[in-house]
Amino acid sequence: MAYNRLPMKYQIYEALKKTILNGTLKSGDMLQSEAELCRKFNVSKTTVIAALQMLQNDSLIYRQQGKGTFVSQPKLSRDLSSSKTRFFGMVESDKNIKPTTQILQVRSEFVDNEIASALKIQPDDKVVFLKRLRLIDNIPVAITWSYMVWEYGEKLLLSPLKENFSITEYIRNEYLQEPISGTVRLTVERIYGADARLLNVEDGFTCCRTVSTSYIGKKEFELAYTVMRADKFEFIIKKIDY
Repeated sequence: MAYNRLPMKYQIYEALKKTILNGTLKSGDMLQSEAELCRKFNVSKTTVIAALQMLQNDSLIYRQQGKGTFVSQPKLSRDLSSSKTRFFGMVESDKNIKPTTQILQVRSEFVDNEIASALKIQPDDKVVFLKRLRLIDNIPVAITWSYMVWEYGEKLLLSPLKENFSITEYIRNEYLQEPISGTVRLTVERIYGADARLLNVEDGFTCCRTVSTSYIGKKEFELAYTVMRADKFEFIIKKIDY
């Protein structure tokens, strides 16, 4: 019998990874406890924790304090090359998902230089600000902060917005226009404080951040910042042949 020279933490990692990828353990299934894994592989708790951390880094598992370790849902693909403006319209998935949106804040405010420049308006012009929480299968996955030019956004302040409100649908219905997405900038950052709690993650959790401007015709009408849990999304850019 050949001797496996691979350190035990990697052997445990590979063994658990195989059971997840071949479907023996499915999304939402609970892994054995750390103590049970220690006995199964005859290793220390430190070794088991190291193996679990590698699986978590690969977004294959997640931990819930006081409950245990579970197999993650497959990541959702977000198409950054899409001209669609709806958040969930840019999500591609092979599984049936239940997307929902919660309205957290709606108000008027005066913009700073950065937002004014992106929207091609004057500093201290008034805009309508929206903050929304995005959920998939009732799990919070993203937060979006939107700034809409006053011309198109002021009607949003006249009555309470319904859950699952969509700016795209609002523009279509109220103005009979089709918004399109412009360039999307993608960066990585960590999230803290109240926003981390909204996403049900710990302070310092790694997220992906996009900044995008949407247009009606050739006129900028919305600037959106979205922070997404990095364990829930992957991003694709489709090649366009001219």
